[in-house]
Amino acid sequence: EKFLVGYRREPGERELYPRLLSQLIRAEVWHLNVDAHHLHSWDPTLYSHLVRYPQEMVTLFDLTVEKVVQTLGLLPADSPQRLQVRPFHLEVSERKKMRELNPEDIDTMVSLHGMVTRQSPILPDLRQAMFRCQMCASETRVNIDRGRISEPSHCESCAVRGSMQILHNRCDFANKQLVRLQETPDSIPEGETPQTVSLCVYDDLVDVCRPGDRVEVTGIYRAQPIQMSNKSRRLRSIYRTYTDVIHFRRPPNGQAFSENEP
Repeated sequence: EKFLVGYRREPGERELYPRLLSQLIRAEVWHLNVDAHHLHSWDPTLYSHLVRYPQEMVTLFDLTVEKVVQTLGLLPADSPQRLQVRPFHLEVSERKKMRELNPEDIDTMVSLHGMVTRQSPILPDLRQAMFRCQMCASETRVNIDRGRISEPSHCESCAVRGSMQILHNRCDFANKQLVRLQETPDSIPEGETPQTVSLCVYDDLVDVCRPGDRVEVTGIYRAQPIQMSNKSRRLRSIYRTYTDVIHFRRPPNGQAFSENEP
């Protein structure tokens, strides 16, 4: 909270992020891009926590931004709008080449440079499931936790086990898109084939980039076990890796990114 309220680029300047929050809310833009260089210069420990534990820290940043907005009086307390924080521009040590990604990077925040080669159509991504009891017709909502649905084992009203059925037309969905990112020609070692990574893009980041675009991607590197078959819950010992995208950044004036760019 002290960072969001008190950070200044130069001594004597006005606080940066309260001014940005005011501009975003007037423009009805509901995400705040936070430069990770600013965070690192303010508190290196807080920056380290963000990189190592992004799942928890990004959520804490979202809650803190809501508190700051309410404290500054930029939105009424009963407003349904929520701002999302999107960190970007990580330090050089977190900027990875695709062929350098390894198991140590799983569930951490990484920055990748590359060229978009393919994107899927927009897909529905389940966020909140609605279940109805087949005996007493009572309904309950279940939030999705890391892509898994905790299906109720019994009805809370009539206590009958195995009576809950999902209602697909009453569930809440978000937009999702799958994107393939490939190494740029200037970063491929001589004689090697280009490496690619899979990206998962959500909500208003869908269709932000197109095939052929050079981008810097900030996101959370994840691993997911592979099922033996569609009809079995048994999992292979091999994991499929992908990156949940938090932020897209294009190079200025169509230039290529440098690995040592400040």
